[in-house]
Amino acid sequence: MHRFAILILLAACTVALEKPEDIAREIRRAGSVRDRWATDWNSKRLDDIMTLYSDDAVFLRPSAERTAGRQAIRSLFAKTLAANTPHIVMHPITLERSSNLAYDSGTYEETVVTNGATRAMRGDYLIILKRESDGEWRIAQQAWTDVGGEK
Repeated sequence: MHRFAILILLAACTVALEKPEDIAREIRRAGSVRDRWATDWNSKRLDDIMTLYSDDAVFLRPSAERTAGRQAIRSLFAKTLAANTPHIVMHPITLERSSNLAYDSGTYEETVVTNGATRAMRGDYLIILKRESDGEWRIAQQAWTDVGGEK
């Protein structure tokens, strides 16, 4: 019994000790979700955007409204993209990871064209990601602020 406990302890320690290159790779993979999201958003590729979200994801809008679940987020985004042509540029500041959770925080600038009128927005974003059972990083929570127009 004593040997079995030692083997379990050694196995747990081995799993917990990741190589620096593995940690860096996973952080890059988590950060690539933001890049893919921005590219897909700018191209209005709703189906591609939605593959980046977990089923139970939550989107927190600058208006403090909470949209929960992939289908509800899809509906919100479909309406937004149908009425607007966006161009967003995201500037990551912090990207950290611990086990199967990661967060990506930074600023953004977005130009939105609606019915021929152009609006410039900027603010902060926070994306919380989780690595799911298939090994893919998906957005679990996403929040935005909107501090208005140009700096």
